[in-house]
Amino acid sequence: IQKRNGFSRYNATTISSGNAVTGLWRHYENTGVGTASKRMISKVGSTFYEGTDSGGTFAALTVTGGAIQAGRPQFADFEDTAIITNTVSGLVKVWNIGAANITDLGGTPPNALYVTTHFERVWLAGLASESELRFSDSSAPTTWPAANSIQVGEGDGDAIAGIARVQSGLLIWKRHALWLLLGNSS
Repeated sequence: IQKRNGFSRYNATTISSGNAVTGLWRHYENTGVGTASKRMISKVGSTFYEGTDSGGTFAALTVTGGAIQAGRPQFADFEDTAIITNTVSGLVKVWNIGAANITDLGGTPPNALYVTTHFERVWLAGLASESELRFSDSSAPTTWPAANSIQVGEGDGDAIAGIARVQSGLLIWKRHALWLLLGNSS
């Protein structure tokens, strides 16, 4: 991984020879008043790594529960937790700085290919129902009531292909359309 021209490399040694970086995320956690801890999460080949700024070193992380090593990971931060899905299995995982394991998100989140956070909720898309967008309860990423669901262009035969927070809205990509969700009440 290399920073812009004129800056030094983040890491001095190769993370995993012969494997491409397929995911990269900058994760921040609050460590007290006015302080934060930050790490780089990368996926190289089929392994996730935690990168430290101070030494520019990467340590392998273990994935527990169902596998998410295939496909490209999708990342989002919710408070002090990194939430991870991937474009193959749709399992929803979590990781915190200093933890050696990536584990299952608690509660009963649906399997999803895409994740973002918006208005203190975790949003998931790319579900079995191709037009469904699911969201957690406010400030509760492990609570997923069945009613917390929105159909985006239901019945149009067009699957959701990505989601992202954009200012005060949520942008929803479908294969042939782009949707903008506004508002913050359930």
